[in-house]
Amino acid sequence: ITMKNRNKLVATIIAVFAMCSVSFGQVQNTSAYIKPQSDKRFSLYLNKIDFPQVKISIKDDEGKNLYNKTVKGQSSFAKQFDMSQLPIGAYVLSLEDEQSVQNIPLSVMDNDVEIAMDEKNRIYKPYFNQKAEVLDVMVFSPDKSYNKIKIYDEANQVVYYETIAGQMTIEKRYNLAQLAPGQYNITIESNNYSYSYLMPID
Repeated sequence: ITMKNRNKLVATIIAVFAMCSVSFGQVQNTSAYIKPQSDKRFSLYLNKIDFPQVKISIKDDEGKNLYNKTVKGQSSFAKQFDMSQLPIGAYVLSLEDEQSVQNIPLSVMDNDVEIAMDEKNRIYKPYFNQKAEVLDVMVFSPDKSYNKIKIYDEANQVVYYETIAGQMTIEKRYNLAQLAPGQYNITIESNNYSYSYLMPID
């Protein structure tokens, strides 16, 4: 894409930004209950799973995966975790479904495991809906954090960029009619997470 067309694209996108006719509807949550037990063990219970699948993972404080499991087609799930073989330190239990990622801090102590439910955070995934050359994007950001939105062309060059903060709900409509045919990529970075959507333009 030439610089002239890139500038034209930016002007077009800015001109047609509008509130999208999209909505999360009722935000669903995977209900999690954690029960600490003796000998550095804890039990995880998932109730009312409203999604086709939920990914469960445990990571150490360096982000290394120690456990991964995908629960598919189940309305509930229960499992006991044994942390007795792990060094004393901080860990994170993550529950990821179609709408969000829940991160629950864990601490392996001398004799037990502490579950910091009051420090749990939830990162909501963006919603993308493309119809031909129009793309609707919605981001739910309860903490009103910074969200970086970028559009890349096939050469991995940025053709559009903006940062949005201070909004709980971000709704954007992009008119991509000025883009040459090809495969484009829109990424949204928020809370140290990055989400991408491939946009084919015919």
